[in-house]
Amino acid sequence: MHWLGRFHADSGDPREAAVWFRQAADQEFLPAMSSLGSCLERLDEVVEAETWFRRAATQGYAEAMVKLGHGLFARGDPNEGESWFRRAAELGQTVAMANLGYRLAQRGDLDEAEQWDRRGAVLGHPGAMANLAVLLRERGDAVQALEWFHRGAERALTFMEESPRAFRPWPGEASDQGVSEVILAFAHLSCNSAAQTMDKRQSTGFS
Repeated sequence: MHWLGRFHADSGDPREAAVWFRQAADQEFLPAMSSLGSCLERLDEVVEAETWFRRAATQGYAEAMVKLGHGLFARGDPNEGESWFRRAAELGQTVAMANLGYRLAQRGDLDEAEQWDRRGAVLGHPGAMANLAVLLRERGDAVQALEWFHRGAERALTFMEESPRAFRPWPGEASDQGVSEVILAFAHLSCNSAAQTMDKRQSTGFS
């Protein structure tokens, strides 16, 4: 049932997918609960979506914790949203690490933000790599920042090749895994670095 739901979801039919996910979710299959919640979100049934995310999250399913966290942020409850990101991150969920690092950085907790971003980056999450690169750049470590942006862009491209159906070309979608952001960030940083190098060469007479 869950695999039939996945098929319909990948085919762009969230309503039919929800029918199959619901049957599996009713049997307490945690991945199906999370997938059902995602389909319901796409159908703008956000209240029921949160109910299913919460059911799976409270039973320890880390992916649902992340989705629940996103939903809570969207409806204006950042404190509980962050608490679910943290719980998922502590379970080793790299998407949660990237999101937690980003939220911590937003409110100025830069040391803890860097800890979580670095953990997610080491485990290969492109969004965490981009977050870490931004923090390093803001601290004045342009060399390490560029290295992490570069590694993040390479990982993002690999992710696109390995999981083309999961990729969405618009930043911010949960399934995007931070791919769009890290590629765009690396492109911007590379252009800025090239411009700075050209300015230096022009001012110093390098050829």
